[in-house]
Amino acid sequence: MSASLSVQIADEVVALLTGAASGTFTPAITVARRYAPYVELAKLTGVQVSVVPMSKEQIFTGRKFIAADHDIKIVVQSKLAKAEDATAIDPLTALVEAIEEYLAGDDESGQTRRLLPTTKASLMKLAGPVLYTADLVSSQTFNADITATYHTEAAFR
Repeated sequence: MSASLSVQIADEVVALLTGAASGTFTPAITVARRYAPYVELAKLTGVQVSVVPMSKEQIFTGRKFIAADHDIKIVVQSKLAKAEDATAIDPLTALVEAIEEYLAGDDESGQTRRLLPTTKASLMKLAGPVLYTADLVSSQTFNADITATYHTEAAFR
């Protein structure tokens, strides 16, 4: 059985982020699709990006057509040397914005990254980042969540 469409979209987002040219993201990131949005603190090294298929809302647009919005959560995590260290957190918040801009932008040939090539899902909305300050204080980690909403349309079976 093949993966669900939401999982396929998440995999395409992972491929987009990992396929970025060297130096696109500073600091460098490690990207993986997961079903749980966070990496355990003990296993957290560098800047980890988790791409998680979260939800799908379907709309029947006619007797034969269905549209769906797929929410894909993109979670950026990193350990901090000390809690609430602005000199460490500021570059990470800039990284989160760079990820958003990258997903919404065009590639080197002028092709948009908003339309995923395999699933034909189109990026409709980016929400976030949501920063979790409570986690920064308790576990000295940086956590930021972006929700990317991708839209698909298909003939109903």
